[in-house]
Amino acid sequence: AIFSTVAPCSYVRGHLRSMVNFSSFFGQRSRKNKNERLLNEIEKHICLKTTSANKQQFNLDYLPYLSRNLISTLKQNTQEIAIEQCISLLDDYYLNRDDLQTIMELNTWGKTGKNLYDQLDTQTKSALTRNYNKTNHRTPYAIVDIKKLKKSKGLMDEDEEEEDEQEEEEQKDDIPIEEDAMIKLAKKPIGKVPLKKSRKK
Repeated sequence: AIFSTVAPCSYVRGHLRSMVNFSSFFGQRSRKNKNERLLNEIEKHICLKTTSANKQQFNLDYLPYLSRNLISTLKQNTQEIAIEQCISLLDDYYLNRDDLQTIMELNTWGKTGKNLYDQLDTQTKSALTRNYNKTNHRTPYAIVDIKKLKKSKGLMDEDEEEEDEQEEEEQKDDIPIEEDAMIKLAKKPIGKVPLKKSRKK
């Protein structure tokens, strides 16, 4: 009784200034794990260009620089030149198209922080994706989906599994009704062609 109740209570005695929000804590913990996973992925992609920086230095020094330069390139120049320069900068650091969105997401601080990538117009983002997919990009690493790899090896924790399930549900919601295999659209009835009456001879 002393070791299980009395001793722990004596060490943690005191009072809390606000209500304990367990659900909020677990949500922030899941977000923290996701951001750490994304940061590790980008750091591995760019490590040949930043050999002297550890993960903390990379997060504090390199990510803000990349975020500012990528966005300013896309905003200040004409669309064709901006996209060409943005892709060139990504290739210089061995980054792929998904890393661009990840960098912007990791540089969004707090609830009031604004994702600079979301402020770009849809035409620019679509043109960037099309042009990036058209060209070949040499990378010193194999492009592997980490989520699928972890699922196949059973290395994902409960928070990551719940997070991936939510993302899959959101992606399913974005599928147009016409392309959803689970929904059959009712076909419009075809009107019957009236038969011609034969004339009596």
